[in-house]
Amino acid sequence: MSYEMKRFELTLIKIDKVGVDYYIFSFEKPKDLLFNEGQYGAFKHVGKEVKGRIVRAFTFASTIDEDVLIIATAIKDNPSDFKAKMLELKKGQKMTVDGPLGDFTLEEDTNAIFFAAGIGITAVRGMSKRLEGLNNEKENILVHAEHRGYFCFKEDFRNFNNVIVKYENTGDDMKNTVAIMANKYKNDSIYYVSGEPGYVTTVTSIIQNEGVDQNQIKFEKFTGY
Repeated sequence: MSYEMKRFELTLIKIDKVGVDYYIFSFEKPKDLLFNEGQYGAFKHVGKEVKGRIVRAFTFASTIDEDVLIIATAIKDNPSDFKAKMLELKKGQKMTVDGPLGDFTLEEDTNAIFFAAGIGITAVRGMSKRLEGLNNEKENILVHAEHRGYFCFKEDFRNFNNVIVKYENTGDDMKNTVAIMANKYKNDSIYYVSGEPGYVTTVTSIIQNEGVDQNQIKFEKFTGY
């Protein structure tokens, strides 16, 4: 289902840090903000002058049924002014978001294999949580790769029964897992690939090399800023 893009005001609830440079931002979710899991929005600061680009895209990591709107991002040393000001946000302060945007969304009538690297997990958290709640009797697998072992949302996935969750710490293990999954499921699954551009290119190439049609692959590329 598609929804009309609108502008919404968000109120910060809290900021959580995972590892050394991942940050999860939780906002009160406006009741009229409707989206499909996996979509994203265009975020802006309120009442602050921002050097450089004043609008940034972040995926909605929440499900549509959650009362909190969650986004997450990596904020490293010498971040953009936009991200630096995100870290300065205090509880009760505002941002705005225009959305929803994007077509990296769930197809519920087939097996689902998710491959996410690093902060790319934000794009599949909502979709995998939706599948967990649906109990659609399909084979659903989530593989999260993070070489440092900083796995955002790991607690959310801990008690999953309908989605198998696997973690990878090395590139070779990740590539082997991708090849095994693609060889097993072939065109009987939709493959969702989310992460930095190099990761997405590598994973989609491995999947296609196993004989999977490109139409069975959906991807979301994350660029740093």
